[in-house]
Amino acid sequence: MSPIVQRKLLLAICLPHKMSHMDNGREERGGYEITESMRQRFVDRIAEAYAGDYLTEQEFEQRLDTANKALDLRQLRRLVADLPEIDPTAAAVPAARRRDSLAQGTSTRPSYEESDTVICVFSGSERKGGTPALHTRSVNVFGGSDFDFRDAELQPGSVYTIDCVAVFGGVDIIVPKDVNVDVRGFGIFGGFDGTSFKGDPNAPTIRVNGFALFGGVDVKRKE
Repeated sequence: MSPIVQRKLLLAICLPHKMSHMDNGREERGGYEITESMRQRFVDRIAEAYAGDYLTEQEFEQRLDTANKALDLRQLRRLVADLPEIDPTAAAVPAARRRDSLAQGTSTRPSYEESDTVICVFSGSERKGGTPALHTRSVNVFGGSDFDFRDAELQPGSVYTIDCVAVFGGVDIIVPKDVNVDVRGFGIFGGFDGTSFKGDPNAPTIRVNGFALFGGVDVKRKE
């Protein structure tokens, strides 16, 4: 891990302690009340964006200073309006859980990449939870990949495409029953199993393409 990434992660971990000096009372302006825990959610969101290189150091410091001084919830919402995340008051990862995950070398911060590539050669890989990329390429040669979308943050109406290649390998894909599924692959001396399903037109769609050669791709819908 590079020194820059380490510094950003350390900052994201320690930031809640930096906020401890703030007043624990409540401030009300124009009917938009701010609580300490609510303010902390926005601060955590800004720190996550900085750690993910969505903000420069100067932008991070400016937004952090504004968040500390904000007296109105609308001010806080404007600070994160352009960041790739939902409103922190609607769904937020608890700061303690985030710090624990970072300390263990994992992250609860969703992925915002448009594309992702998974290559397994005599090896295996697993993807689950978080926010998946819109386009994923999975190449498996004497290896296997597992994708579980049941706990993933899927945006309504979005199409998530997985291009699979399995050569003497396998790909297992599990999708929740409330999303649309489009399976277009084929097998050559192998299997490409899965049934397309279209329900709610506004629901997310998971599209699986590719082929299996002496291997297998299995797409399953589960609760």
